[in-house]
Amino acid sequence: MVTPFWYTLLCGEIKMLDIIENSNDEAIEVEIDTTKVYYLPKEIKVVKYKECFLVIYTEGVMWIVLQDEEELAIFKDLNDKKNIEYVFENYSKESVMNVIMQIEAKKFEQPYAIEIDEKNVYIYLTNNCNQRCKHCYMYAGDIKIEELQYEKWLDILTALKQAGCKGVTFTGGEITVYNGFDKLIKHAHKLGLLVTVLSNGILWTQELIDELHEYIDEIQISIDGYNTESYYEVRRCDGFKEAITCIENFYKAGTKVSMATTPLYDKLDKFISGFESFAHSFLDKYPEIFIKLNHELIMGREVKTTEEENREYREKLKNLVEKLYPEYYTDTFVLNYENKAIRRNCGFGGISIAANGDVYWCNRIHELKSTINILDMDIHEIMHIANKVKNSTSVDNTKGCKNCEIRYICGGDCRMKYEGIKNIANHEVFLLT
Repeated sequence: MVTPFWYTLLCGEIKMLDIIENSNDEAIEVEIDTTKVYYLPKEIKVVKYKECFLVIYTEGVMWIVLQDEEELAIFKDLNDKKNIEYVFENYSKESVMNVIMQIEAKKFEQPYAIEIDEKNVYIYLTNNCNQRCKHCYMYAGDIKIEELQYEKWLDILTALKQAGCKGVTFTGGEITVYNGFDKLIKHAHKLGLLVTVLSNGILWTQELIDELHEYIDEIQISIDGYNTESYYEVRRCDGFKEAITCIENFYKAGTKVSMATTPLYDKLDKFISGFESFAHSFLDKYPEIFIKLNHELIMGREVKTTEEENREYREKLKNLVEKLYPEYYTDTFVLNYENKAIRRNCGFGGISIAANGDVYWCNRIHELKSTINILDMDIHEIMHIANKVKNSTSVDNTKGCKNCEIRYICGGDCRMKYEGIKNIANHEVFLLT
């Protein structure tokens, strides 16, 4: 949002000093003629959200936040071609300034849309793990998968880069138990790929962090607890202190680091109470480290939740997010909103590669089947097929989404919930065109 801190109303013009979004927080002075009439886009939808109103540009990822009925009335008058002088004469100056500065700062008269084709790949190096988390949907450590040797992955990473891949996420199981994971991280970085690592953090020594931190763009450490006892309850491992230390040491090394947390449904209220206190203390010390709270439980090793339970789970965790990050959902509107980029999909159609080289269109690979192995098909062709799968399941081609005003902001629900999506036969057509 725009943060005004000074303005004057002069004869025939408004003079504003404000912080404009995407201006590196630099104060800039803007002068606007009070006879100005706005010509706002037609593709606008007003949506009530809690005590506010969101004015959404439905063909892109842009909106402004109106705090109350007065600001909504001001916007409607401006949208009806009333000039700025008119609204100043009929409404409070503070409310008028809030509306005008958002319109100006976000260039709402000429909204734009950013299309990003991320071309990122998930690589599951191993399904072995040093933990046995109750909610693990990979059944890591229990389900054994034949693993490719790291020399094969070196060639695959090179081919992915040559095919236009921009980034790679290394995950597992636990990647630190895979022999050669350090060589793959270095190789991917040297190729120019953005490197993300998902880990439980407990095997990262200071020596290993010192060796690898400069090759990692972001590392996400899973910590499903707020103390040793609650951590052990989920992860069956006494590694809470080691995981916290890992986060702190990567942070001190200058690597972007986040904390991922997936509480269980059982004893959820107790967990939320304990985690809120822990998280506030942690964020006071490390405000730049983002805490990612999972909003849904996927069927896993010991997790079998109903849709009703998941609805309750989502609601309670959203409330926790707002306690940790006040106004988070108003400011960002949806979870994980970044870069104002259009979201046409939840990510289905992205490439995930299992430890044996099998290719999937979602990272929930144990719920899907694969008919492609990375060693048996040209990577350019695999990426071509992936794009077709992604497009066919986009909000533009989904019955429940294509007429929704926030389709490009939301990106639609998880495609794994869609009827028939897990049937690989429904995707065979992409292999023929």
